[in-house]
Amino acid sequence: HALLILERESFDLILLDEVFKIGPFDGLDTYRKIRSLNPSIPVIMMTGYSDVEEHITQAIQEGAFKQVIKKPSTIAEITEVVGNCLMECNSKE
Repeated sequence: HALLILERESFDLILLDEVFKIGPFDGLDTYRKIRSLNPSIPVIMMTGYSDVEEHITQAIQEGAFKQVIKKPSTIAEITEVVGNCLMECNSKE
């Protein structure tokens, strides 16, 4: 459903949980789909699991924001990463 919305609407940023599953698709697959729909939208990966680090690293290599939100996290931690991402992305424009 979120990907259908992304096809029609614009967003400033996406927070994507790596273990997000849509049928056979995981967070890395979803990240790649987001990139194919809108390659300029910043994506911050989130995870609460250490066994998905390979996927997180791959997403960062493919263009996801370099900071990852580790769960559990506080509002302050999320705000800091989101702020850093938006500042970095806006400085590239």
